[in-house]
Amino acid sequence: MTLQTLSDTEPSVNLDYSISINGYKVWDYKIDSSNNLHLISENLFSSGVDEYVTFRELLEYVDVEFSSVNLYCEHTGEQLTKYQWTSDHLYLDY
Repeated sequence: MTLQTLSDTEPSVNLDYSISINGYKVWDYKIDSSNNLHLISENLFSSGVDEYVTFRELLEYVDVEFSSVNLYCEHTGEQLTKYQWTSDHLYLDY
């Protein structure tokens, strides 16, 4: 799945949608030289993380054509292929 797919299906550009992968909220991200956007969602800290990534933040971070950006789970290395929007959340899965 590409970032363009999600951008084209976003229900409303007025909300900051939280993002999670398999029930874990995304708390960081990085893009590699092949335009693969790796979303980091496994909570590895015992104290927890209190700031999470929003979909709007991802859109603002990426400075290349959205159609060239593939989404991956950083923890498993698998490409994300499924998504579901709710009123305030984006659920991703592979």
